[in-house]
Amino acid sequence: MAASKPDRFAPPATDELEVSVFGPGRGESIVVHVPGGAWFVVDSCNVRVGTDVVPVAVAYLRDGLGVTRLDSAFITHWHDDHTQGAGQLLQTFAESLRLVGLPGGFNQRELASFVKDLFPCQSTSRMVRGLLDVLTVLRTPAFDHTFIRMLSDGQDLAPTGVSWSLRALSPSLEDLRRQAASLMAWAPGAAGPALRSVDVNSACAVLLLDVEGFRVLFASDLDEGDSNRCGWRCIVQHYGSGIQSRILKIGHHGSSTAFCPAAIDAICGGGDTRGVLTPFPARGAPLPRESDIRRYRPRLQSLHQTASAKCRARAGAVALKYTPFSAYLSNAPVPLQSIGQVRYRWVPGSLGPTVQTFPPARAL
Repeated sequence: MAASKPDRFAPPATDELEVSVFGPGRGESIVVHVPGGAWFVVDSCNVRVGTDVVPVAVAYLRDGLGVTRLDSAFITHWHDDHTQGAGQLLQTFAESLRLVGLPGGFNQRELASFVKDLFPCQSTSRMVRGLLDVLTVLRTPAFDHTFIRMLSDGQDLAPTGVSWSLRALSPSLEDLRRQAASLMAWAPGAAGPALRSVDVNSACAVLLLDVEGFRVLFASDLDEGDSNRCGWRCIVQHYGSGIQSRILKIGHHGSSTAFCPAAIDAICGGGDTRGVLTPFPARGAPLPRESDIRRYRPRLQSLHQTASAKCRARAGAVALKYTPFSAYLSNAPVPLQSIGQVRYRWVPGSLGPTVQTFPPARAL
């Protein structure tokens, strides 16, 4: 007798941990349920539901599970494959949001959009629409009760009196200092040598969830770093084996820029880490590449991917007047039933976790 297919909209038990990673081929969003009943979301991407385009977290929680309250939402960095639909997500759950955590890192692209936000008569940059939407939404009275924080190393993000913790492990002080230096370089009359472009990946927020010793690491797109004061090298320097985790959302779609051998050794030190990654249609070749998969697979008990690495976003040049760059890959939301989802569930005290995949997600 064939095994029954898992139900995407079967809710977790009240005392159950759920980590659902969504990735349509370009973009990602992570929806988390912690024991006690609270939900939070890390990053955002859109799906199509009928004729509407909505954040996947809204489609899954509100429309699929009937969830009406979201405790908190976190944006790990300002790249558009992590911010798409974030403003709508916040608006949908504005009444219940206790905390919104935002990144502090800007590079040239983000700075250009930030300036546009100050002059609304100018055309909005398509590539950073998510950033502008979030900044606009959070200025409305609906969020007067919400604690809005800039994410940085060492912040405790869980409410008091719960059986779980959530901590930001990055960006480091040096990461933020470099971002401030890039801001200063844009100031009128700035002197000195021109700074090299500081990519916003250097200021990504990595989050560590701990539920009674069961840890989940959300690696964002953080780079390895060029010293022990930056990136993953800084995290390893200061947290060591404290980042050992049972579930790892692999960083930067498996790219070599985010691979830090010392960090992976520390994360996978228990020998029972499950890894999941989301693909990205990079210009040279889609991520992850086979070489990326080979780096991770031997270190993990299992490895899953939310969509095919060959899945490309709809390509096309976007005129310079719309974005600080000459061109980028545009993206059309896919229907909810076509988006890949990898779902982990674990009940405190059990061996677990169990893993379920919803096509095109699959094991590697």
